[in-house]
Amino acid sequence: MIFITAQSIMEIGNAINGWYNVIRNELGILPEKIKLIAEKRLKICEPCPRRKDSTCTLCGCPLQSKSKSVNATCPLDKWPIER
Repeated sequence: MIFITAQSIMEIGNAINGWYNVIRNELGILPEKIKLIAEKRLKICEPCPRRKDSTCTLCGCPLQSKSKSVNATCPLDKWPIER
């Protein structure tokens, strides 16, 4: 049996939003604000011992997309809330 929670729906939405923003970045149409948020997040992730290559080992998310999802959060609460 599969249980779908509000939390899992939010996480799916964040993942979709992150990949959507990766595509917009590749097309050169990602808003500057989101670029800056992603850059700041990736700098925070860089020295983290839970980061392996470009993946967070706590949540399993690829940082390329997760960092570009504005509503995503760090599982260690290291990212500031950005709106």
